[in-house]
Amino acid sequence: MVLRASSSSRANALRSHGAGRRQEPARKPAALSHRARRAVRRVRLRVRRRAASPRAAAGFQVGQLTLVLGALGVGIGFGLLGVVRDFVAGLILMFERPIQRGDTVEVAGMSGIVPEIGLRATTVTTFDGAEVVVPNGMLIADKLVNWTLTGTRRRISVELGTVCGADLRRTVGLLEEIARSVDGVSMAPAPDVIVTGLTAGTLDFSVRVWTTELADWAAVRSDQAMHIRDGLAEAGIEVPLPQRELLVRSAPGAAAALAPAVVPPVVGEADPLAT
Repeated sequence: MVLRASSSSRANALRSHGAGRRQEPARKPAALSHRARRAVRRVRLRVRRRAASPRAAAGFQVGQLTLVLGALGVGIGFGLLGVVRDFVAGLILMFERPIQRGDTVEVAGMSGIVPEIGLRATTVTTFDGAEVVVPNGMLIADKLVNWTLTGTRRRISVELGTVCGADLRRTVGLLEEIARSVDGVSMAPAPDVIVTGLTAGTLDFSVRVWTTELADWAAVRSDQAMHIRDGLAEAGIEVPLPQRELLVRSAPGAAAALAPAVVPPVVGEADPLAT
């Protein structure tokens, strides 16, 4: 029994060994597939190299096309630089609100009222009626004066002069009283009169007042000047007129040039002076 078992085991071992040797040729398809894969990879690499060749299908070189696109991008960037700056300035104006609709502003040497604030530009209507479109970048970069940011009050001043013989304290008191009587003048702070100079022949004064809210400062200043002129005239305080000295120098031959010309009588006519 032991001999039969050992012989059967040997037979089985020989069969398995023979079967293993017979299966070796079956590995050839795997080798063939590997070679096919390598060939496909080579074809793909060639296609990619041809696609990435320096000359494109249209006949342009990729280097030249890249240079043109780069120059075009730089030009567009510089061209849009101002536009982008204005948009960013518009966002700053939107969040910080240094100006609002209806404000009276001074920018770029002009004064006017702001009727509209856009994302790129702001419209300013001047007091002459012109509508000026101001880029928002200019409002941020340049000096901007807003007369109505926190209120509509404004200080105005009227300069004048009187003769040197006028009573100084009486004149100051009279000017203060006149300033208080004008409509649109605020009492807090109170009107103030300052002596600004003692020039030859005149006493110089400056009447400074603050307007009330929503008052027309130009009309208040005009009324202030008219009231001052009328009040000084009623008080007998003279406002000197501008004086100029005229120096006339005599030149040689000037007397002869100014003398009347003597016209000789015409022959055949009687002299009227002789009769």
